[in-house]
This record gives sequence, C-alpha cells and structure tokens, in this order.
Amino acid sequence: MLWQASKQSIGGSVVSAMALVEQQHFASVAFPIIGAATGGFGEEGALAIMLEAFDSLESKSKAVIVRYRHGV
Repeated sequence: MLWQASKQSIGGSVVSAMALVEQQHFASVAFPIIGAATGGFGEEGALAIMLEAFDSLESKSKAVIVRYRHGV
C-alpha cells in the first residue's frame, strides 16, 4: 500500500473540502466516509473523525455524509 489515511488526513480533507465549498458558495456538498478502508479506522471510526472535523467548522452550506453499501 502506497498511502494510508490518518486522523490528520481525514480531518484535514474535511476542512480543506469545506473551505472550497465556502469559497465557491455552494449550497451543499456530499462526502463519502473518508479513510474507512485505507485508514484502518473502519466506517464508524472514520465517521467519528469526520464529525469531529465538521464540529470545528462554521458553514452556511449543508454537508451530507453518504454511506456506500456494496451489494445493497
């Protein structure tokens, strides 16, 4: 494996993406759960890191986290 997610990379991805959302004045954005597979955090662990990052932000834009279910 060439790359593995970390708590910092997951949280930083959320913060960076939301900065772009704000800069472009988007009304909403959808996120997959970042780092659940490559980070070794699992879906719930990665989601918790993302939610922590969202809690540190102020935004007028709506952010939706999308859970992908393979084979459903």
